[in-house]
Amino acid sequence: MLLDDEEPHSARVLGDWRDEWWAGDYLRLIAARLELGSHHRALDLGTGLGHWARTVLPLLAEDATMVCIDREPTWTESAAPHERMERATGDVTALPFADESFDLVTGQTILMHVPDARVAVREALRVLRPGGLALFAEPSNLANCLLRDSVSAGYAPARLARMAQLFTHVAEGRRRLGEGDECVADVLPAYLLEAGFGGIGASQNERLAPTLPPYTEAMRQAFGPMPELVRERRWLYDRAYALRLYGAGDGPAEAFDRLHEELVEHGEAWIAAVAAGTYWSLGGHNHVLVHARRQRS
Repeated sequence: MLLDDEEPHSARVLGDWRDEWWAGDYLRLIAARLELGSHHRALDLGTGLGHWARTVLPLLAEDATMVCIDREPTWTESAAPHERMERATGDVTALPFADESFDLVTGQTILMHVPDARVAVREALRVLRPGGLALFAEPSNLANCLLRDSVSAGYAPARLARMAQLFTHVAEGRRRLGEGDECVADVLPAYLLEAGFGGIGASQNERLAPTLPPYTEAMRQAFGPMPELVRERRWLYDRAYALRLYGAGDGPAEAFDRLHEELVEHGEAWIAAVAAGTYWSLGGHNHVLVHARRQRS
């Protein structure tokens, strides 16, 4: 999600609710499959507050160290300190590291925000040692968008299709404007292959975040920044912002007003349902873990 404000990137979406995305036993299974315990020098791209870095580091070798890089000094300065983590400021499309510096390059919800994820993938390949692993966690946001909840479950098929239409044009507009790709997970294996990686594979997170009343604190955290965004008319709820992306994505101009009005109406109904304690959802946090290795000569 790209916010239409001047705050540091993802300032409203880096809450601890991200820790609910992954179950520890599932990640330990992935770690065993990929032999993460044999990796000693890691790089975390787009660290933010360090949620993913803190999740991955314990899965590596006991003496493993990790460099946490983010383009926003705000995050690299405020991330919780760790004796085996180093901080760096830089752009993931032009990494300030020598060739073959790491045996693991990883990141969570970073490639979706890069102007051209293929450039970041090539940089990951460059700084990886032969046999090194790239491991990226990215959402499948079109799938997330299409999940029904207590608000949309009663919508006619035509309205559900219009919701998908708005999201698809907006996502394409973002991609064309170089503001990121909401659906990068869908094409990431192809980008890795194109860059020269081998051993490419993918899996999905096995845990969603079902939301049912009465809400637990974890469920409330899973709501993330959405209530604020709706109330303040930020993100896609800002008409001008949504129109700019929609138009860039070849959305038909004559359809926009209706699509946007329905989006705002949906957001307000969502807030009302949460406040009334009647909202339910399967939990739209579909993530894809894509991995690949730099091939040995």
